[in-house]
Amino acid sequence: MSLRFPWYISRSFLRVGQKDRAVSTLPRLKAIVTHAYTHSPFYKQHFDAAGFHPRHLRTLGDVQYIPLLTRDDLVAHYDQIVTQPASKKSNSVTFTSAGTIGQKIPITYESKGLELYAAVFGRWLWSVGFRPGERIQCYTYAPTASTEAMDTPAIKAPPSQPTPPAWRALDVCRDYRSTMPTRFYHRMGMVKRGWFDQSFPAELQLQQIRSFQPDWLMGMPSTIRRIAALMRQRGEQPGFAARGIVLGGELLTETTRELIESSFHCRVYNRYSCVELWAMAYECRHGNLHVEDDLVHLEVIKDGLPVFQEHGQLVCTSLIHRHLPLIRYQNGDEGKLSSQSCSCGNTALVLSEIGDYRVRENSLARLWSPVVTLLENSFQRNFVLGEFQLRLAADGHGASLHYERGPRFTASTPQALRQALADFAPELNIEMVENARFDTEMSFKFSPLTVVNPPNCSRMLLH
Repeated sequence: MSLRFPWYISRSFLRVGQKDRAVSTLPRLKAIVTHAYTHSPFYKQHFDAAGFHPRHLRTLGDVQYIPLLTRDDLVAHYDQIVTQPASKKSNSVTFTSAGTIGQKIPITYESKGLELYAAVFGRWLWSVGFRPGERIQCYTYAPTASTEAMDTPAIKAPPSQPTPPAWRALDVCRDYRSTMPTRFYHRMGMVKRGWFDQSFPAELQLQQIRSFQPDWLMGMPSTIRRIAALMRQRGEQPGFAARGIVLGGELLTETTRELIESSFHCRVYNRYSCVELWAMAYECRHGNLHVEDDLVHLEVIKDGLPVFQEHGQLVCTSLIHRHLPLIRYQNGDEGKLSSQSCSCGNTALVLSEIGDYRVRENSLARLWSPVVTLLENSFQRNFVLGEFQLRLAADGHGASLHYERGPRFTASTPQALRQALADFAPELNIEMVENARFDTEMSFKFSPLTVVNPPNCSRMLLH
């Protein structure tokens, strides 16, 4: 551990108020923009073509003159955007972005960034009630070939069942447990950390979680929802007393929140994050999602222009990524930023109305989004359905509904589902598939709506 971490922790708890955002954010914003312009061939050409120079950045309002960075830009010019290789001496971690639209990108966090992330997360976790010595269990993106290094007892597939492909180690995705550093507070027992595998069936995930007995549980909404639905179907209690569940990585709907909170008997906290920039906002005890302006500068644009307290496309600038600078990066999400007083005392901007504008831009997905809402409200919310996924053919000539039974599923449910879909699209013959394998990304992210291209089986998950 470097001496930076105690400084980050102490500075992190001394939050600068919103009135001083320009004082605290602008110098770091200038530093990262200047670094990118000086060390990245792409950014120098990118800025010069737009007539922008780092010296033009005098106020936070001047950020709008920096040209936008799209995912297509990031994929096409990755080698030119990278400014320096990750130091072998640094405690760095490399992830691969989920590839929501078929584009996977390696993202490296070096020790300085990791320590600041840990400090900010520690500040937030303390604010919602975590105290030293409590146990926190996190999800891992990919399974390991061996269970010997797991913090919880080994759980293997029953001998009578074939090992599903998802249980094998994935060459394209490094094990999350082995990449995350063990810090001094782990070794001292101040934070007791465990893991559970998202690649396992819900029954085995629940066994892992019960074995560890966490006070706090972290996972993706779809993963924890599947475990909650399993408990509800069996009429079981959690078997542990969690104080809170932290969800992120996917869109959290109210239906999912209600199911998880009622099943685990504790509060759910949302966080807004993506692999490219990691956590950008955390939910406080009063339900507001506060932007972590120590880590990121967030904007909202509409018709290419910045707006405030209006819904639009999110634009993100990482304040700590020096290896892969992401400046005015459009990550594909939308939302609204507002300034409001919060009883928790946090004066940072509040992020709300989070969604994915690609749903609106894809005419087929936009057309079918109301059906997903109908299935969530009329079937999933009432525990008639468990997990479900509506798959649409890209040519518009076919669709299939893949689903799991919920505890209130009856013999008449399939006909009710067919009728609900027929009322919306009577001209389509929609296939009904029960207990099918759901389509997910390499990071096991899940979406209830997918667009499938039959010729090459490519798909787009729309969150």
